[in-house]
Parts: sequence; C-alpha cells; structure tokens
Amino acid sequence: MNKTSKWIVALIIIGILVWVIKSSNKSSSPATQGQVIKIGVVAPLTGGAAGYGLPLIKGIELAKRDLGSTTNTYEIVFEDDGTNPAQSASAAQKLVNVDKVSAVITTTSGTGNAVKPIATVAGIPHICICVDTTMTDNKTNFMYLALPEVEAEAWANEAASRGVKNIALIGQNHPGFNVIVDKIKPFFVEKGIKIVFEEKFDPTVKDFKTVIAKARASKPDLYFVGAFPPSLDVIGSELKTQGIKNVAGIGTFAISANPSLFNGDWFTDVNLTDGAFKERFVKEFPEVRFNARTAPEGYDAFNLLVKALESGQSPGAYIAGLTSYEGKVGRVTKPADKGNFSVSVGIWKIENGEAVQVK
Repeated sequence: MNKTSKWIVALIIIGILVWVIKSSNKSSSPATQGQVIKIGVVAPLTGGAAGYGLPLIKGIELAKRDLGSTTNTYEIVFEDDGTNPAQSASAAQKLVNVDKVSAVITTTSGTGNAVKPIATVAGIPHICICVDTTMTDNKTNFMYLALPEVEAEAWANEAASRGVKNIALIGQNHPGFNVIVDKIKPFFVEKGIKIVFEEKFDPTVKDFKTVIAKARASKPDLYFVGAFPPSLDVIGSELKTQGIKNVAGIGTFAISANPSLFNGDWFTDVNLTDGAFKERFVKEFPEVRFNARTAPEGYDAFNLLVKALESGQSPGAYIAGLTSYEGKVGRVTKPADKGNFSVSVGIWKIENGEAVQVK
C-alpha cells in the first residue's frame, strides 16, 4: 500500500469514528424537525410498586393527549421493570438500542440508578421521578420530585407538631428510603426527637413479628414505616394485629394493596396544587388508583422533555439550563448547577382506605 492509499484509508477510518460518536450522542444536537420522536418509559407496571408505575403512565398519556401543536410527532414506548434493577437496565437497553428512543422517564430510585449509565452512554435526557439526588448529573440525568432534605424537614416538622419525642424506624433497605432517613436524622436532633429503635430489612423478609415486637419494647411515640408492597402490607397487618396505631410513613401508604391497614395514619407526599388534575385523572382512569407522587410528575416530565426536544438546542443542555418549571405540582425549582427539580411537600393521611391531602 503506497503513501496516498494509507492516507485515504486513515481518512475513511476517522470519518467512520466521527459518525459513530455523533450517532451515539443524540443529546449533542437538537432533534431534526418533522420527525417521529419516541420517548421511553421504564416503570413498575407489575409487582409491589405498580401503584407508582401505573399512575405514571396514565399521567404521561394525559400529557400526550393534551399536547398542542408541535414540530415533531411524539410516541411513547412503555417497559415494565417490576422494580427490579436488572430488569430496569435490560428495559432501558431495549428502548435505546431497539426502539431508538430520544429520551427516557423512570420512577423509583433503584430504577433511576440502573438506567443512568445507559442514558449517559446513549447521550439522551433521562428524568427520574425519584428522590435519590446521587443519580443526577445536570447533563443527561435529572430527578423530578421533592428533594430528600425537603421531605425530611416536612416530616420532622409534622412529627414535632404532634408532640413526638421518641421514634422507631422500620425501613426497607432501598436507595430512596435510605437517603430520606439519612436526611431526616439531623432534623430529629434539631426537634429534640430521639430514635429509640432502628432496623432496616431486605425485601425478601416475610415475617415482621419479631422486628415489631422489638420496636414496641422501645416504647416509641411514633413508628416510622418505610417499605414497598408486599412488605408494606405485611408490616401493616402485623402492626394492626399488635394493636399499634401511632404510625407514619413516606408516600408508600398510598400504594398499599390494602390502604385500609393504615387508616388514620399520616405520611408525607407531594403537595398537589392542581386538584382539578386529580379529578380529571380519576374520571378518565377509574381502574387506576391516583398517586400524587407519579401521576402529575409523569405529566410534567413528558411535557418538559417535549419542550427540550422542540427547543432547537441540545435537549440535555436545555433542561440543565432551567432553574424553574411550572407544572401540575406547582412551581418546581432547580439549582442552576444541579439536576434536581424539587417540588413542595404536603401532609396526607389514609381515610377510609383512600389517600387524602390534609395540609
């Protein structure tokens, strides 16, 4: 091979490499106008956390239905991950490599962390409806929910207002719960609330008689319960069996298979400022239980991604440049240098088997 031929081959190789890099990094340039753009969703549509996943997809469907005039046409591709991180990663790989999605929406911290590296490599924006801020990078990966410290402070304030001095923590070993518990402890110190019992458990645990008996022996004023179904329902049943009524939690009471187990118990959740949205949701999807933690957020996340993809900018850069967003959960704020969109927090309780916002 002569010198000229070598140069030609080298230029061809460089050209191929440039094409591969550009093709694999979709967020480096805006979407071409007038094309069909797919947005992928990885969520638990079956299993214990389906109470989050099903309202999420219905919220997204409503957003697509309400979508006004756009330059591009948008399609949604849903994948069920059963809240299994390995399944989450597999679903994301399928969405990116087979369906060729241009953006991804996920829910729960475990799923968000599993999808993060896939979205990063693909160079597509990823919005997780979750509380784990460690999965954000303000480039490709973003969260859209109450910041852990915001929810932790609201929870501690409510406990203090109820005169709680001693508390027992019973929580599932899960990224979302773990980060909130870590953030809530300093507020307990500030409010003079003492943790008299604490135990984390794996999702495989089926019997909570001993754990609850130990917690009861510590004589807490309040039992903090953080778990997903089916563990949540087993705990709720055991608490009821042992006659324990002073219980509170974070969000998941609303997705219990049997919310009546927690009648009268309070929990923190998203402050739903648009009550009409809930009314419409319930009317249009009577078969799906409304959830304030995912339905309006799914609606907002879809619209936010569409705005980014329609912007003419790099979608990731467009989202990173935002410091606020007006959505179905009111005004959402984000630090300029972080990828954490934070909503406000309200106080809810279970009444007659239904989640009702009280503050």
